[in-house]
Amino acid sequence: MFVKSRVVVCLAAISFVFMGCGGSPQPEKVVVKKETSAPPVVDKAPSSPETSPDEGNLGASHPQEAARDQEQAMSGGEQPSSGEHGAAPELTPKEGFKVAKAVDGMGRGTLHFLVPEDWESSQPSSSMRVGQYTIPGEAGPAELAIFGPMGGSVQMNIDRWIGQVEQPDGSSSKDKATQEKMQGDEFEFTLLDVTGTYKGMQMPGAAATDAQEDYRLLASIVETPSGPWFFKATGPHDTLEKYVEDFKELNKSIRMEGGGQSSGMGSFH
Repeated sequence: MFVKSRVVVCLAAISFVFMGCGGSPQPEKVVVKKETSAPPVVDKAPSSPETSPDEGNLGASHPQEAARDQEQAMSGGEQPSSGEHGAAPELTPKEGFKVAKAVDGMGRGTLHFLVPEDWESSQPSSSMRVGQYTIPGEAGPAELAIFGPMGGSVQMNIDRWIGQVEQPDGSSSKDKATQEKMQGDEFEFTLLDVTGTYKGMQMPGAAATDAQEDYRLLASIVETPSGPWFFKATGPHDTLEKYVEDFKELNKSIRMEGGGQSSGMGSFH
């Protein structure tokens, strides 16, 4: 009995000590460390050493480099090919003349040439024309029409043009016409000059056009690697009389850019 009493007293003393030192015992704080989840793993195919990540999207990530490369290609040895005759030829204006060009829509080249300063470029009246100019004159305006390569020999086209002009007295226009082959700076051309009543081109099935009296047809056929190009000026005789030498100068100045082979299509001009 004495032993049990001592045990009770000891336990009471121990409880008193704990109460005196810190009051009621506080529960232990448990800190749980939250683990950060790892980012999802995305399978990525290894880049091929022969391809660039920007392949097919030039300039998307490096616009400055793309612009630099393009500038170098245009100014250096990587110029895009523009056909047999290469890049645009050197042709500068001179007194009384300005630089002009005619582009063939079938990809058979571009002609660069000089025209008188007072000739005004206008919208071609036909899809067959690659250029058109209004020629001023007191007797009335004339017109220059330019056609790209078409079929037929030089003489066949010359004869067809002569057939578009009649003589008031019924004589032969071929006897009245002058035809001359000349050498330009790069190409040969055949010059035709004939005056009379101009009937114009008669398309099959089309209504006849009004005949123009005292008209002049001043035209040329320029022989180029892509085929013959045609320059056809028509208008009052006195208007074109002033520009005969200028028309020759135009043809002599012709340069060519690009150009393939003629398709041999028919002639309608």
